Amino acid sequence: MARGKQTCKILEKIRRQITEANDKALAIVMIFIGMIGMSAYVNSENKEVNTEFENKIYTAVEQLPEFPGGPAAMMKFICANLKYPKEMFNDFQGRVVVKFYVDTLGHVCAPEIVKGRDSVLDREALRVVGLFPDFIPAQHLGKKVNAWFTLPISFKFSDYADYCD
Repeated sequence: MARGKQTCKILEKIRRQITEANDKALAIVMIFIGMIGMSAYVNSENKEVNTEFENKIYTAVEQLPEFPGGPAAMMKFICANLKYPKEMFNDFQGRVVVKFYVDTLGHVCAPEIVKGRDSVLDREALRVVGLFPDFIPAQHLGKKVNAWFTLPISFKFSDYADYCD
């Protein structure tokens, strides 16, 4: 019987130690979870500010997005890649205005026709814009930003005479 009481005391002591250890572990876990929660909150606040700045697409910026090599290089690129639709060859001329934005990495995003001339010419203008290489991104207040870019593409042979040698 004395042995039984001694075993009970030992077991009780072990239970207390386990409970104390669990309480300490639980407290450490709760502190850790709290720290993670706080860092997530702080990061979400910072991300909201940065995301608002990064996700906005600017119409007016300090430095516009630039085609690599400048406007002359863009005209040469368009000339080299534009395929005048055969069904429109001698009959149809006109201008298609394409609007897209250049993201912070320089990618051409969301091209759309602002002013179309004909569905065949519109599709060709969108196809050529989709082939563009990455631009030099726009900058505003010292940071790279998303910015709109509007590009008129003329389907008229005389417009490309200087660039298409």
